Amino acid sequence: MAEKIKGDTKSFFAYVRGKTKARVLTGPLEDPNRNVIDSSKDMAEVFNEYFATVFTNEVGSCMPEVLTAIHVTEDIIRKKLMSIRTDKAPGVDELVPRFLAALSDEISVPLSIIYNRSLR
Repeated sequence: MAEKIKGDTKSFFAYVRGKTKARVLTGPLEDPNRNVIDSSKDMAEVFNEYFATVFTNEVGSCMPEVLTAIHVTEDIIRKKLMSIRTDKAPGVDELVPRFLAALSDEISVPLSIIYNRSLR
């Protein structure tokens, strides 16, 4: 396992997690009314409400000029997709990194259109 650590970090960290005695868990929490919250969904809502209060909304709807000057090319997207670590787990979109890397040629054009229109 030690010899393969650079290419297969997933196995190493799975081994370490298996040997760890302490598990760090979130909750239960108290809401502002001192009610105990213990379900994952409700705890996420409490965190969301809190973080929404500490961040500010930008005044005005003007897009910063730096964003309008960005142009995302198919080549940029293709290179980024090819550099994805394929041994990682899928994100919340449930897309497997290996899938994205394998289809980089096919999806780079539609993604560039989406990105550039979003920035425009």
